[in-house]
Amino acid sequence: EQIERILAEQIHLSFFVTKQKDTTFGEAPVLIIEGTEKEWPPQSLDHLHDLDKYEHPKAVFYYTQFDRTSSGKIKRDEIRRALNL
Repeated sequence: EQIERILAEQIHLSFFVTKQKDTTFGEAPVLIIEGTEKEWPPQSLDHLHDLDKYEHPKAVFYYTQFDRTSSGKIKRDEIRRALNL
C-alpha cells in the first residue's frame, strides 16, 4: 500500500502493485496498469525516484480493462491469475 500511495502521485491510470517470485530476493514488486504501453511506457519506471530500491517495481504488466467488484474495487486475485503471477 505504501508503494501504491507513492505511485498514485505519478501514475494517472488505474494500477496496483503485487508480488512476483524472484530468484534473488524471493519476491519482488511488480506494477500492473490498466491500459497499454502507449499510455504509460515501461521506461517511465526509470523516473520513479521517490521509491527505495527494494520498493521499485521490477516489471510492468498491462491489462486492457480491470475487472471490478460491484463496489468498484479491482479484482486483484483474478487479474494476477490471468497474468500467471
